[in-house]
Amino acid sequence: MKQESCRELYAYWNRIRGDQPAPQRGDIDPADLRRILGDIFILEAVDAETYLFRLAGTRVCGAYCREMKGSNYLDVWSARDRSVMKRLLTAVTGESAVAVLGVHGINDRGQGLSFESLLLPLRSQRPRPDRMIGVLAPVDPPYWLGVQPILRQEVSGLRLINYDERRLEIPFEQRPLRPAAPVPFDPASAIAGPRRRPFVVVKGGKHGEGTPQPGR
Repeated sequence: MKQESCRELYAYWNRIRGDQPAPQRGDIDPADLRRILGDIFILEAVDAETYLFRLAGTRVCGAYCREMKGSNYLDVWSARDRSVMKRLLTAVTGESAVAVLGVHGINDRGQGLSFESLLLPLRSQRPRPDRMIGVLAPVDPPYWLGVQPILRQEVSGLRLINYDERRLEIPFEQRPLRPAAPVPFDPASAIAGPRRRPFVVVKGGKHGEGTPQPGR
């Protein structure tokens, strides 16, 4: 893990789970993660095709230029990587695995950027994990991030490790990324592009999942 927000969330998750494969959702206190809260999201596993955003920080929503709560996490992935992501998400919930992802995002103008992402299992009232807490952290954020929305993303690398630190394997063909279309720098769009104000997560009690409120 190269991004600070990924390392911080992993250290926190590892500490609060103790000797359990995954911590309870209620063990997460947003105040403990306030420094990186904008990069954090929580997913609920509804079925094999649906992983809903239950919480999304301001910088996560800003990357897509929309509120992500209630949308399906799988919908942001390209068609060629959707099956890989379904297997990976099943491993996170079914085997309490830790997933570290390299992500290549493409915006609506064909420009690309890299993210590092982390997915960690959480339990609610069920015996097996049915939720995930994650991070989406941009690498060298470009000027247009938060102005031009990410429309699709692809897996550029992945590592999957079980909670007891055994490495798991998911079939994944390392492919060259399709180059993003070159777009000249446009100062006007960087300042006054069609930006939608992201939402902020307001702490709703220690065991609440947060309530999105319009950003100020």
